[in-house]
Amino acid sequence: MLALSDDEQETICRRSQRPMPATPSLLQSWAAGYGGRMRSNLRGWVMSTVDFIEQSLGFAHRALADARNGSDEQLHFVPPGGSHSIAWCLWHTARIEDLIINVRALDKAALWDEEWARRTGLPAEGFGTGQSDDEARQIHVDDMEALAGYQALVWDATQRFLGSATDADLEREVPARAGTETVGQGISLHMLGHFNGHRGEINTLRGMQGMPTVLAKEGTH
Repeated sequence: MLALSDDEQETICRRSQRPMPATPSLLQSWAAGYGGRMRSNLRGWVMSTVDFIEQSLGFAHRALADARNGSDEQLHFVPPGGSHSIAWCLWHTARIEDLIINVRALDKAALWDEEWARRTGLPAEGFGTGQSDDEARQIHVDDMEALAGYQALVWDATQRFLGSATDADLEREVPARAGTETVGQGISLHMLGHFNGHRGEINTLRGMQGMPTVLAKEGTH
């Protein structure tokens, strides 16, 4: 078990904004597990790659959840000459995350299936990549609450994976469209950067309709 001083244990709890466990034995166990990924130093603290991903995805997920707020018309608005709606972005990002985490990183079946397609009114196959503009404009979420349920399951699978992953796990090679890539590369490219790109697209679509940016209540967008 990783040995941490009392000062290091207190520092980690304070800076991670997590409560101090009640008993010494629980404290040692908690600090060892969390401290293995974040250690204090003279400059403050050092964040592991996994912790950085968790924090960054937490922000992206909150933004995507907030983006569900709006009427059916607002969520499916496509500007003249455009192709994507907010609803399209919500479906697409959830399907991509399902693919990257469940199929590639965990080597399991995707959570998406014909039942989710039936409940949401969305295509059973595909996830938006490579669609023509006309095909993208035809995407309609019949039940946004059902899509939110699917998003929650996907995000939970990601959190469980990251909760036990180490930085070394991110270096494992997995299949990709152009050969292979590491798990970390897949998450960085197809999730972190990709999702924030669609967050900007969502904010543009909301702004065109006089809606506030996502996460405006947090003072950020």
